[in-house]
Amino acid sequence: GGKTSAIFALADAAADFGVTITTTTHIRDPRLEKGRRFDRVLIDPELARQRRYPSMPPHRFASSKGAPPLIVASGVIAEEGKLVGIYPERADEIAAQCDILLVEADGSRGRPIKAPAAQEPVIPPRSAIVVGLVGLDCLGAPLCAATAHRPELLTGITGCTEGETIEAGHIAALIRSPRGLFSKCPPGSRRVVLLNKAELLSPGRIFALLDLIKQNPGSADMVIACSLAGRKIFETMNLKSTNTKSRKEGGAP
Repeated sequence: GGKTSAIFALADAAADFGVTITTTTHIRDPRLEKGRRFDRVLIDPELARQRRYPSMPPHRFASSKGAPPLIVASGVIAEEGKLVGIYPERADEIAAQCDILLVEADGSRGRPIKAPAAQEPVIPPRSAIVVGLVGLDCLGAPLCAATAHRPELLTGITGCTEGETIEAGHIAALIRSPRGLFSKCPPGSRRVVLLNKAELLSPGRIFALLDLIKQNPGSADMVIACSLAGRKIFETMNLKSTNTKSRKEGGAP
């Protein structure tokens, strides 16, 4: 849980640029949610297909600089209140028209932690940065369907059995596993771990978790402990160096 909130927080932070938001799976329709800032929603069923536009796209896929983000999708599931995603390779056509393209490439059904299935996540192949998100409200909770999406897959990756308490070591295992948080991440993309709801932990527990992750980060490049609801960053750590930066105040990641 928190991926959609993270995308809109990033869009707000990059408001000086032309930002577009889309998805390769499904995303909640922002027109039905309170507090979502966006320019407009553009629906084009052609974006669900593999073939590209024969010439220039018929739409402008970017909002104006300084304006809220444009939302792009290929359809609407009205009964579920969701927008349908685009074919992943079509992201290039959209990215060519905007300064920043933010893509929600996975879903967890609102659970704070999940393990990807074989076909997940659906990441556009030329993504420059991939953000993997974990909600820290899973710490201390039992591994079950209420706290995790596909708990049985998490067991295979982290060793945490259903009913067992989720601990920091299980989160670290999910991050470093090739089948875990950064499964199917394109080569060359920067990989950032976003630990949401860090306000639930003491500063000492946050730093201990980051230090545990750094001991064996797998392919992750950076970890950020934050509160998306509070728009606050608590700690950042570059996992490829010895430097750790602490921020007690700040904007959204």
